[in-house]
Amino acid sequence: MPQDYSITRETGMNGNWVEVFNEYGVQFLILDRHDDGDLLNLFQSSPGWALDFKDEEAVIFARVNIPQSTNLPI
Repeated sequence: MPQDYSITRETGMNGNWVEVFNEYGVQFLILDRHDDGDLLNLFQSSPGWALDFKDEEAVIFARVNIPQSTNLPI
């Protein structure tokens, strides 16, 4: 996943992030309130994510609809 994460990060979350998150079964996102402003706006307006926690430093989003991952071991 680190390579996929870095590709997604470097491309500015170009739409590929949905497939990467689905592939790895990502259920939670922890974002820095100071460094991840664009991502905060994106996930606040995304219907598939709900705000789970926030404080002065971080925001945690939980996945509302979690698709079955095809890449996780059984």
